[in-house]
Amino acid sequence: MITSPKRLHHLDALRSFAMLLGIVLHASLSFMPFPWPVQDSEQNTSLYLVFSAIHGFRMPLFFLLSGFFTAMLWRKRGVLSLAKHRVKRILLPLVIGCFTIIPATNWAIEYVSRTHGTSAAPIKISELTPLDRDYIIGETDPKNLNLLIEAAIRRNDSDSLMLLIEQGADVNYKSEIKISALHWAAGLGHTEMVAILLDKGADINAGDGKDSTAMHWAALFGRPQVAALLIERGADLARPNSDGATPFSMSTPEARTSVAPLGTIYAGLLSIPFDESAFYADSKALHELILNSSYTPQPTSSAQTDLLRIPLLHHLWFLWYLFLLVIAFCCTTGAAKYMIGLKRLTPLIVKPFRYLWMLPLVALYQLQMGPESFGPDTSTALLPNLSILSYYAVFFFFGAAYFLSDDHEERLGRYFWLTLPAAFCAFLIGMGHLEPGAGSAESMAWWVAAYTCFMSFGLIGLCRKIFSTEKAWVRYISDASYWMYIAHLPLVFLAQKYVTEWDAPALVKLGVICIALAIILLASYQLLVRHTPIGWLLNGRRK
Repeated sequence: MITSPKRLHHLDALRSFAMLLGIVLHASLSFMPFPWPVQDSEQNTSLYLVFSAIHGFRMPLFFLLSGFFTAMLWRKRGVLSLAKHRVKRILLPLVIGCFTIIPATNWAIEYVSRTHGTSAAPIKISELTPLDRDYIIGETDPKNLNLLIEAAIRRNDSDSLMLLIEQGADVNYKSEIKISALHWAAGLGHTEMVAILLDKGADINAGDGKDSTAMHWAALFGRPQVAALLIERGADLARPNSDGATPFSMSTPEARTSVAPLGTIYAGLLSIPFDESAFYADSKALHELILNSSYTPQPTSSAQTDLLRIPLLHHLWFLWYLFLLVIAFCCTTGAAKYMIGLKRLTPLIVKPFRYLWMLPLVALYQLQMGPESFGPDTSTALLPNLSILSYYAVFFFFGAAYFLSDDHEERLGRYFWLTLPAAFCAFLIGMGHLEPGAGSAESMAWWVAAYTCFMSFGLIGLCRKIFSTEKAWVRYISDASYWMYIAHLPLVFLAQKYVTEWDAPALVKLGVICIALAIILLASYQLLVRHTPIGWLLNGRRK
């Protein structure tokens, strides 16, 4: 064991920067077509560029830096001390957050959804124009026609839906959030809409961002009439989504108590009417429909395992995945020869050779997450998604290997003045692939992987240039950022609700939200956290 490495101020600053960008990311979601409890009266679809630019690199960079600091702590203190430290700094805040921050987040979602009106559709430009026949016939842009389909389904307007399809709207079109018209119709419980879409060629087994089909949506929101039609038309009842849940497992008596609150949360996020008191009877009827069909239920997992698949961790999911990767790292340190062998891989870490293996590997995992979004998926269930966990493991163990390479010459990120412009070009090309027919899914995955890696390495070099020496205010923000991110989400919902009807541009509202949250969260850190047991838990005792 060698002496303690010096504090790397630029990586501290970069880690806090990645953390705080998450607040900006969440604050922007009410201003674009996205399943979010609050939909602002001022929509600005250009903010999707901001969202994608942040989402494309933020969490991979965070896991890379976490791997670096994990290896640093291991070299400084040893594996046992590392494990104790990470239990205190990661697992314990997660457990406490499950009983404090997450319930507060659920309450905020329920509050803003109730006061905002869950039965109302999110306010979108496509819905501001009445769906009259002349307007639909006069619309020739296929993209606008596709957007209008959701408006027709939300209003349960079968005549407008039929006319839109006749005018060339695509019944299998998926929005930026990977939701098709059939998903909306099933979730809203509009059986006639479902029948029209299926008659016109809608894919009955199309998956959304979590690979959930319309049948999953019917089970989630308790829509037995829709389920009966989907079963009659041949829906795949055995297909699991990315969390491993099938429509049958979601409707079992053991799962209903877990699915009901989840339906409430997603109803708020998607502005779908949901009556939790009626859900249990509807879910029981749906379950009996599946039992009376030709479907043969497979041996199901226990109720406890089904509970682990419920995505309830919200924004604290990263703590769980990070802790799992720390456990994996601790296991590898037991093989001393393996750790020594990492030294031989130094050229594949600090030199440009890293792109030869890292880009294909990141692109492979990105491709598994689907071509519709720019950046990695997240999974908020306790039962980890192995594909997503493996994706972040690439960056975590790269960071650990980078520390063990002892890059005294600081070669990683040295050419940031070339890497960051390359990332910008990859971003533009990758975003262009989101347009229908603009490129293949494989090509999209490569460009997203390039953006993620170029931005991560480029920002390391840029921050080394700017924050190589300690600055008191940067150190303060670095210490505060952990608390600010953990506590921010309930406040984001409330702030978005407060400004939703302001007569001001979306960018102005977003700026007000971010500044107000920064002030509130920094004040709470100084007054309630920094010199209290909470601060000792998150950052250690202050000297």
